[in-house]
Amino acid sequence: MFISKKTIIIGFACFIILSFIFAPGFSKLQQIREQNRMILQEIERLKKENAQLREQEKRYQEDFYIEKLGREALKMGKKGEVIYKIE
Repeated sequence: MFISKKTIIIGFACFIILSFIFAPGFSKLQQIREQNRMILQEIERLKKENAQLREQEKRYQEDFYIEKLGREALKMGKKGEVIYKIE
């Protein structure tokens, strides 16, 4: 059961033709997978940022925190308090 030269050449030619057909598709598939990975990383980053913003929103609804921010921004104190400025 010998394989003829003609069969080997035809097989090799088919391999080359199929390589030219499927190689660009494989390359495009790899590129799409890389984009998908980057998008998933961005989604995770945005989820973390969203969670931080929700925590910050909860703090902004507390009177104590609002008062603290206002006092720091305006450099004011309550009656009877002494404010020390440290540089």
